[in-house]
Amino acid sequence: MINFSRIEQNIFVGSAPQSSVDVTRLSQMKITAVLSLQSDADLHTHRIDWPALQNAYEYQQIHAQRFPIIDFDEIDLGNKLPQPVTCLNQMLTLGHRVYVHCNAGICRAPATVLTYLCHYRDMSLEEGLAYLRKARPQVHPYMSAVDIALKSMPEKD
Repeated sequence: MINFSRIEQNIFVGSAPQSSVDVTRLSQMKITAVLSLQSDADLHTHRIDWPALQNAYEYQQIHAQRFPIIDFDEIDLGNKLPQPVTCLNQMLTLGHRVYVHCNAGICRAPATVLTYLCHYRDMSLEEGLAYLRKARPQVHPYMSAVDIALKSMPEKD
């Protein structure tokens, strides 16, 4: 069972969907896109069959995009965040309702949304973190990784 928080109208942050039941729940929430940050090791550890999940997403007409980032690795997170953040912005621009997840929705997924809020919405790190924690108090993104990512984000369109 997924554990999630609605950050705003079209952004949700939470734990990893693990089965077609979780994907159906996302569909019932009117989620139209999923951004996964789980690494191959995460999928293996949690016995998640990514191809089966992809099929479930396709069946529910949910666009799924995966950007593998190593859990508990600030450097990997900081270096890889620009890509999923840019993708999140594109998904939102296209009108998607997006579910962003890692394993528990505590570090990598919130770091992605925080970087998005700072880069695309011009929030400060402190404002963005407060905004996230208002909806999901347990978030604990690596701030150094967000800072690294913000310095390497491409120019806004």
